[in-house]
Amino acid sequence: MTGLLLIRDKLRAFYSDFDVYIRPLLRLVFALLCLLSINGYMGYFPLLQRMPVVLLGALFCMLMPLGMTAFVAAVFVIGNMAKVSLVSAMVAAVWAVVVGLLYLGFRPKQGWVLAVIPLCFMWKIPFVLPVVLGLAAGAAAVVPAVCAIPFWFLMQYVHENAEAFQNAVDFNVLTQEFAALAGGVFRNSYMYLMILMFVLCILCVSVIKRLSMDHAWTVAVICGIALEAVLGVGGGLMLGGGDLLWDLLGLAVSLGIALLYEYLFFAVDYSGTEKLQFEDDDYYYYVKAVPKIKPYDEDERRE
Repeated sequence: MTGLLLIRDKLRAFYSDFDVYIRPLLRLVFALLCLLSINGYMGYFPLLQRMPVVLLGALFCMLMPLGMTAFVAAVFVIGNMAKVSLVSAMVAAVWAVVVGLLYLGFRPKQGWVLAVIPLCFMWKIPFVLPVVLGLAAGAAAVVPAVCAIPFWFLMQYVHENAEAFQNAVDFNVLTQEFAALAGGVFRNSYMYLMILMFVLCILCVSVIKRLSMDHAWTVAVICGIALEAVLGVGGGLMLGGGDLLWDLLGLAVSLGIALLYEYLFFAVDYSGTEKLQFEDDDYYYYVKAVPKIKPYDEDERRE
């Protein structure tokens, strides 16, 4: 397994040397994945289906901070919705504006989570995310989860009921469509279950991983997977939501990614743990020092 650590260190060195080029390229690839997935799922607006338009949107995302990808993706979603239902497009636009004003003003660097969550729901693997977000982003990932999950269920409702929408401008029709939309989305028990699962799992993982006990990250991963299994899979079966096969696959993938992430970014040797105590004029300090696992010794590194 030390080979993975060697690869990690080489990738870190490569990234530090060429990050000026790698970051825009990663933003471009991520934006293309988002926009192409949206068009594949909600291909109602022919103009947005054209590759030059998709590339233009992706290039814009490449030049902007990563958080902007979520809002360019939201523009594509709203544009596609507008061809089916003006009501759903207006609701989605208001939601996107509110999230942009309240969220990105405080934590713009985590805006990418707003795009990743609907993307994983679209690919039927939402269970991959909560544990990984708890490890990588911490408790702050709760905010984009709460913001992004209702937006996904709005997309899903429009996709599943596209033929029923009349896309009229008559007030009575708009009122009926809004009532149907509110009932189909905001009274969806499975949506609230998913929000609860994401929040509890992210908080659980982020809290446990910070404890000073041995193997804290491994315990955090196991607890997170257990919460997903009980709330997400079990609760989903009770409410008639989700897909058992895809949910179990998502749990397995989540466990694999989380353990790999732990090994690459928190590889420590608990057998070499040292507990230190020292003091100054004002405090006593009790320190627990756990050495990192290195794929080489210091002599090899100097050579």
